[in-house]
Amino acid sequence: FRPPLTMAAAVLPLVIGPRVAHTASVIFLHGIGDTGHGWTHVMDMFSPQLPHVKFILPTAPERPVTRFGGQVSNAWFDLVGTAERADEPCQGIEDSQRMVEQLIADEVAAGVQADRIVLGGFSQGAGLSYFTGLQSPHTLAGILILSGYLPRTRDTPVKNTATPILQCHGTSDTMVLMDWGLQGMSRATDAGCQVDFRTYPGLPHSVSEPELAHILDWPPHTPPLPLGK
Repeated sequence: FRPPLTMAAAVLPLVIGPRVAHTASVIFLHGIGDTGHGWTHVMDMFSPQLPHVKFILPTAPERPVTRFGGQVSNAWFDLVGTAERADEPCQGIEDSQRMVEQLIADEVAAGVQADRIVLGGFSQGAGLSYFTGLQSPHTLAGILILSGYLPRTRDTPVKNTATPILQCHGTSDTMVLMDWGLQGMSRATDAGCQVDFRTYPGLPHSVSEPELAHILDWPPHTPPLPLGK
């Protein structure tokens, strides 16, 4: 299934609170043209199995998107649409990076250890998660990349090699090619990161139930990841 696309703007991140004592957080970033609300049904599925987790779903600001002929859309950064995403300028990505780092800092200030925070996203949101996570001063519980790639693959500095990465990609994705995802994985692993790259035969630019099951088991029984027991 694929989360529905909406254009509603949200000033503050949507938050799905924990059902028991708050000991871990997930910050999840949507894809271009979507909002945080578009992923509430997925996080609502996770919440009963992860009652201690707070889910934070921000919405990207509206901006003209070059790839869409200048049409205004919710986007974490501008998308030009070059054949190789590794060379795109990604105008605005640093602003979004700072926003995400502030969300992480806010959770830490609230008493959640950085190694109990997962940063993840879908599509462009996955790209921002990759870009931010690899440069973050915080060793996080994990970086979750769904149908995504690493923006500025060749030039993005990799400073955070201690945070594990789960990268999931459908083999039939024609919007974010799996080769782009593999380029990001190669950049991360060459720098010393631990990347678990999962592929899903026949899956287009979407998520699937087996993929969501893998997320819940990533990595199995390994604290302090908030996705474990």
